[in-house]
Amino acid sequence: MACDTCGADIGLAAITRQQKITPFWLMVVAIGIRGAFLVMPTGFDTFRYVWEGNILLHGFNPYVHSPDDPLLQGLRDPAWHSIGLRGATAIYPPLVQWLFAGFSSLGLGVWGFKFIFTLVDLALCGILLRKFGSKAARIYAWNPLVALSFAGGGHYDSLFILAMVASWLIYQRENGFPLRAALLIGIAIGLKWMALPIGLWLVIQELRQRGLKSAFVLVLFIAAPVSISYVVLSLWTGEWTLQLMPPFFSRTARSMEFLPVIMIISVV
Repeated sequence: MACDTCGADIGLAAITRQQKITPFWLMVVAIGIRGAFLVMPTGFDTFRYVWEGNILLHGFNPYVHSPDDPLLQGLRDPAWHSIGLRGATAIYPPLVQWLFAGFSSLGLGVWGFKFIFTLVDLALCGILLRKFGSKAARIYAWNPLVALSFAGGGHYDSLFILAMVASWLIYQRENGFPLRAALLIGIAIGLKWMALPIGLWLVIQELRQRGLKSAFVLVLFIAAPVSISYVVLSLWTGEWTLQLMPPFFSRTARSMEFLPVIMIISVV
């Protein structure tokens, strides 16, 4: 944390000395901040990512089998003990489960996962830099909490944020039917349930502007990534369930998801 704060302070000091920081130095500082956090121990969520990707590769449905399921005892490794809430089945959407499986198929462990999430985070810095310039992009690129979450904690949220940012940028350019933006929001939802309210907002806007038929088509595009990845996952494992999140977990640990819902309701 001290190293990261120092890096952010150096970057902010540079801003005070010159009115415009170059893109090169913005990215250098951003990489330095993330590099300082990358070496810290990862959070327990990353161990679950690796575990769920691995059991999916072996043909087990992570929505059916929790990490402490005796049936999966042969797949346990020393990192298994670092998984949090081992009695809970998967809480992450089906599309990201396939990404976890893909990373695991490459032999990546928690450090490999962290590295990928950090690279995606840096790609976001580059996109924001190109779109808004150095002065605005540094708000994200030099934010210590962002670096702590992805490079430090090993959370995969940078993946779904990338999909949402891409959807937003495309939505701004689309004057007609926003099908590509809807599909990208669907991908974001397939990566993180938290993107659901954004999809709802997009459908409401389409309903107001073009009517029920257009809004329904948009719903199909938004739902496609989750639906297809869920069906393929179920066919692959031969295990079907409609419970894509443990009930007790959604009641006790996911109240933060209400925040974007409240924000959507307030502006609709």
